[in-house]
Amino acid sequence: MVEVKQFYDDLASYYHLIFEDWDASMARQGDALANLIGVELAQSPPLDARVLDAACGIGTQTLPLAARGFRLVARDLSPAAVARLQREADARQLVVDAAVADMRQVGSSVSGSFDVVLAFDNSVPHLLDDDDLRTAFHEFLNVLRPGGLFCALSATTTKFNVARTRSTSMAHASIAGRNFN
Repeated sequence: MVEVKQFYDDLASYYHLIFEDWDASMARQGDALANLIGVELAQSPPLDARVLDAACGIGTQTLPLAARGFRLVARDLSPAAVARLQREADARQLVVDAAVADMRQVGSSVSGSFDVVLAFDNSVPHLLDDDDLRTAFHEFLNVLRPGGLFCALSATTTKFNVARTRSTSMAHASIAGRNFN
């Protein structure tokens, strides 16, 4: 993962340029995620939910959710991306608990449980083998409260995967049709 970390460290200053309009994209994603969270957690509006963005990057999902009143904890492998996220949050006067952490050990960097865990923007495909996938998904599910929501989105998957835990012992995760229990 050293190469991945370096790649995103180098990209952090320019990452917003992959979007035609980063602010508009954040607004659309924030609306879509807030609606999804509200429906899946049966809360309308789903304000004050505690959200872990386990691969936050520069904050494309973190920032709009924080602006909508969610309590955000954001982690990423890239120190430069986390620093950029914190600058963006400060500029928008948003409170975000941002720190560097590998998603395969994200549980040791946070405390308490979360209503929602996110892993977006092509983060999961950087996990190159089943052991890394299993480790990361167990980390996500271990910090997710019973009945919580896990969402992952990747350009390389054909499905938008949503998993809800019924209890920590019955947690289930899947991506691209493969199960990781």
